Amino acid sequence: MPKVKVEKLVGGGQGLSHIDGKAVFVWGALAGEEVEVNILKDKKNFSEGTAQEILVASRERVSAKEDHYLSCSPWQILSWAEEMKWKKEIIKENFSRLAKMELPEFEILGDRKAEYHYRNKMEYNLIFDGKQVQLAIFGRETNELIGVKECCLGRSCLNEQAKKIVVWINKRPDSEHFKKIVVQCNEQDEVLAAIFVDEMITVEDCPLILGELKGVFIYFQQPNSVDQLLFHVGKEFLTGKIMNVELR
Repeated sequence: MPKVKVEKLVGGGQGLSHIDGKAVFVWGALAGEEVEVNILKDKKNFSEGTAQEILVASRERVSAKEDHYLSCSPWQILSWAEEMKWKKEIIKENFSRLAKMELPEFEILGDRKAEYHYRNKMEYNLIFDGKQVQLAIFGRETNELIGVKECCLGRSCLNEQAKKIVVWINKRPDSEHFKKIVVQCNEQDEVLAAIFVDEMITVEDCPLILGELKGVFIYFQQPNSVDQLLFHVGKEFLTGKIMNVELR
């Protein structure tokens, strides 16, 4: 595996380095670090990969909150102050390079209390091990699904309901046909869930609606066609307000 020294961070949280003048974008690496890179994509003008081993670590590196951090939030390995600093630098560079504008002095306003558990929508794939299903997400830049218990970026109510849905699915004899769960909430932590299957199934009732879920949709994912609604119970939409404007 090639060894590189990361020059800086770029949009999305990748580290930029070069090999023989060719740009190499590295997930999981920080500015100033020396790393071994596992190349995942090798294009004509650039390559992309992940840091396989950190040879020289940055003083700003912190432990990621989750093992699957590369899939959901590459910034987890950077201290909060450095994350704000680099996002500011990336914004300035993008305006200068793309818009030919030099921005006046500004600050990035980030809510330190909302570093985690802020997303109001989460999409989890499901993997089946022959006996039961488990929540999963795609590995960064791959089609490989990684089993997870939850994701720290999602609101707590979303993770809680996703796990309850998995328990319900695993009690069914057709659990292997369940492929994906999408959960979304509003500021009142009301949750709607969409569940996707790859075969026509029968759903006579959904006990989940008796709990905290406000609505459940089950869709059949038809190959090369529009998803077909098989079952719905409860609310069709949630409402929330942004700047005193009510939205569905």
